[in-house]
Amino acid sequence: MNLNSTEATLLCRVSSDKQAENYSLAMQERNGRLYADKLGLTITHVFKFVESASKAQRKRFDEYLRAVVNGPEQHVLMLKVDRGLRKLADLERLFELTERYGKSIHFFDENVVLDRHSSPTEHLRLMVTASFAAFYVRDLAVKTKKGMIEKATQGEWPHKAPAGYRNNKETKLLEVNEELRRWIIRIHKLAASGEHSIDSILQCLKREGCPKRFPRSNIALILRNPIYAGSFHWPKKDGPLIRGKHEPIVTQELKDAALAGLERFNKPRYAKYSHPYQGLIVCGNCGCAIVTETKKKRFVYAHCTWRRPCENRAYVKQEMIDSQFEAVFRRIQLDAPLIKQIVAQMEKKSSELVADQMAKIAQLKQEQGKLNARISNAMDAVADGDETGGWKMKLREYHARAAVNQNEQRALESASPADFMAKARRALELTKDLSTIWKRAEADRRRELVKTVCSNCTLNGEKLSVSLRKPFDIMAEMASCPNWRPLLSQIRTALLANGIETYSGRSRISPL
Repeated sequence: MNLNSTEATLLCRVSSDKQAENYSLAMQERNGRLYADKLGLTITHVFKFVESASKAQRKRFDEYLRAVVNGPEQHVLMLKVDRGLRKLADLERLFELTERYGKSIHFFDENVVLDRHSSPTEHLRLMVTASFAAFYVRDLAVKTKKGMIEKATQGEWPHKAPAGYRNNKETKLLEVNEELRRWIIRIHKLAASGEHSIDSILQCLKREGCPKRFPRSNIALILRNPIYAGSFHWPKKDGPLIRGKHEPIVTQELKDAALAGLERFNKPRYAKYSHPYQGLIVCGNCGCAIVTETKKKRFVYAHCTWRRPCENRAYVKQEMIDSQFEAVFRRIQLDAPLIKQIVAQMEKKSSELVADQMAKIAQLKQEQGKLNARISNAMDAVADGDETGGWKMKLREYHARAAVNQNEQRALESASPADFMAKARRALELTKDLSTIWKRAEADRRRELVKTVCSNCTLNGEKLSVSLRKPFDIMAEMASCPNWRPLLSQIRTALLANGIETYSGRSRISPL
């Protein structure tokens, strides 16, 4: 060993932040200084960092080796062999330090010293120790992968939580980040409208006060990731669809609608002015679209595109269309005494709803039991390497059917009679203010109102004709019909799928 120089560098490295919290770095530094004092060495530089040795690129370790090569220190101190290497390729780099640059490497916890004068036996000892360190990394990677597959098979997400969720350290499961829940839902609803690109979704989130700055690429991942509807693929790219144990943030129907809407709006075209009825009204004469345009920066007119022969040559002011839509919403409004009577009758009939709901849940659970048995048999066949029955394809099919089944179960179980009645009461109460909501709404809100309440909007000359979606057609009939009780079962069924809720402190019509 060359002891002409007493200067030394000390390497303190851990693989994860968790190890750093356990005082491992401090322990390495303390033991290294004790070893240096014992040999009469002077530590001039201490390199401390957190970096996994199993990564392909080791930036911090490469910086450390360059500092060792270019520095005057003769001695390099490391706690153990595995602090310096986890791959056999790193062993050549350490040999180069001794042979080419004349350094002495001390693995002081294992009492191994390597320099240019070391015997072949010492080299062999180091190579054996390095082989065990490399074996440990590969073995750990295989065991970790198997553990993650087993965890995923049981419905538990085995990785870092995606946006909108957080990892629960106690239960080891995903839990919903309540601060971001409504924004994840908002992203899906904006995409489902078919009128927003990823960029315009980001603009809406910023305008509405979203607390998190989502990267552009993250929006596409959120919309395409099935985990928000309660399922996930594992392995991520080509694995089967597995039903997770975590709480879904959106329904599968909304997820499908968001993906379809994003495809429809894949190449958006932006208009200079925002027209709330663009693409929602057709010409009653020829069936072409009614388009709107702004004149003199303040007058908005609607007219047919005239792409087919058409007799409807009228230009209709937007204010005239506004007033006709307002009349439509006024038809839906129910007065307070009528709402009170409807709610009272629905509460009396809630027992029927409970019986139907429980029967459907029992049927779904029975089907789920059969699917679970088939999934278990298919997994056994795949594990045994049986390729004759196409078990991998069947396993994906069974997982997909089980995911749909469990989505329906959760939807029915979450729609408790008390919860349903609260939503129904809120929906009916808010119908009192529909015309007021319409008057105060901005262009994008008016568009949402029209899309949710109306369908088949046609313009004949200056006259607007619309059909009402459920349950609003039933509400309009109840408002005008004194004998409304026969319509009670219809509105109860319709309210399970549609209704009115509040959003961002402002009343807004949307699916319940």
